[in-house]
Formats: sequence, C-alpha cells, structure tokens
Amino acid sequence: WLRQLPPWVADAAPPTDEAVHEPTRMLREIAALLEAMAADVTTVIVLDDLQWADLETVELLRGLARRHAPLRTMILATYSPFSTTVTAAALRSLAAELRATGPTPPMTLGPLEEDHVRTYLTERFGSGPIEALARMVHRLSGGNPLVMVSTMDALVNLYPKLSVGG
Repeated sequence: WLRQLPPWVADAAPPTDEAVHEPTRMLREIAALLEAMAADVTTVIVLDDLQWADLETVELLRGLARRHAPLRTMILATYSPFSTTVTAAALRSLAAELRATGPTPPMTLGPLEEDHVRTYLTERFGSGPIEALARMVHRLSGGNPLVMVSTMDALVNLYPKLSVGG
C-alpha cells in the first residue's frame, strides 16, 4: 500500500511496473476491509467535498458501486456539481452511470428556499425584522447552506451585537 502512496513516505521508491495491476487488488482489499468492519452492523462512511479529491478516489467509488456482492456499507459522498475540476467531471459521470445502472441512484439536493433561510435566521437570531435580511442572504448565497452559514458567521464576527442576546 505504501508503494502506492509515495507522497506519504519520505524515502519511498516510486511505483514499479507491477503496480499497474495493483488497483484491482487494492479494491478487493478495501472491499474486504469494509465487509469486516460491517460484519455486525452497517457501516456509514461520509466523504465530503469530493470535487477536491483525486481521480483514484472516484475510481474506488465506481469499483465499489459495481461490486456484485452486497456490501453492508453506506457511502455518503458529497460534491459540488458546479465545480470545474477534473474530479468533479468524473463524479458527474459516475453519478449519471449510477442513475442509469446503480442499485441506489444518487440523490440531488437542491438549494435552500427563501423560507428555509428565514427559518435558519429566526432560529439563530430570534424573531424580529429579518424579512429583508432573509431575502438578501438567499439571493447572495444562491440557497447554498455553507455559503449562508459562513456569511452569517462572518457578519457576527464583524458585528457581535447581531448574535442572539447581544
């Protein structure tokens, strides 16, 4: 395994010609590890922001999805479909493949609606005149939850009196 990960080992030799056949063996070993981990209970693995991952990770997911043997592991993977990385393109291709042939099609989550933003703001800051703020935050964030929360965190850091009870 370390031969496949030279950046992680300072004095590792570069992969040899035999490493060309290693990916299928590594996929089998990872699947065996996941089977062992899920022997008693279902295992859940969360992979977030995969648009920043490497292509090998996408191929691992593709290989696990193509397995014929059942695997008691749920893999919850997120990526931004709007990202322009090579990996994001490979993930879009994998998602389309899974939609057509996979046992469990991928789920696409849409952006938050303005009502959702209003509810978040009310929960975070209490009731009050938040209509205009909700409209503005929804428009600026495009309904993206991470952008919305990050924006509000930045505003609270700039203006601490915005926080509840402040």
